[in-house]
Amino acid sequence: MKKTLAAILLLGAVGVAIWFGVARTPQEGPVAEALPEDRPDFEAQGVLLRQLDAQGKLQYEIEAERIVQLANGDVQASRLSFHHEPPGTRRNPQRWKLTAENGDFPAAGSIVQLSGKVRAEGTQAGDPTPLVILAEALEYDIDEEVVTVAGEVDITDGGNNFKGRGARLNIATGMVTVESGHGKISL
Repeated sequence: MKKTLAAILLLGAVGVAIWFGVARTPQEGPVAEALPEDRPDFEAQGVLLRQLDAQGKLQYEIEAERIVQLANGDVQASRLSFHHEPPGTRRNPQRWKLTAENGDFPAAGSIVQLSGKVRAEGTQAGDPTPLVILAEALEYDIDEEVVTVAGEVDITDGGNNFKGRGARLNIATGMVTVESGHGKISL
């Protein structure tokens, strides 16, 4: 009888040990591999993002179907409206609105890159007529207030229209320079 009890206890101990080894979830798993640097820190759908500078002043607003912030701080947006110079935040109260399929907003630096059916629209100081720029891609330097288009561009200012290649617009001064092209200008 003692031998039978000892055998049952031994089998019970072996069964518990096997169950403990198989069914128990370990507290520590394998060490995670380093995450890729371009992994998103956050992602949001249908969102309005306001970027502030170090002093808490509004730099720009992005309203987009999708916004992703990468681990390095860069922001990527899809199907977006980008607003710079919101009313009351700078010396020029005119609000520039840029729309595009895609936009890249670097964490370091001030040059925003927009691509895919880009439209930039705003008014110059002292001129209520909106200036409209259409392009497939453009760069916008927020600090310098300069819009640059390397490729094909269509510029409309009231009754004036210009189509060409390569353009540079200084928003602060209202100066537009075009590399080459043709247009209709009404004086």
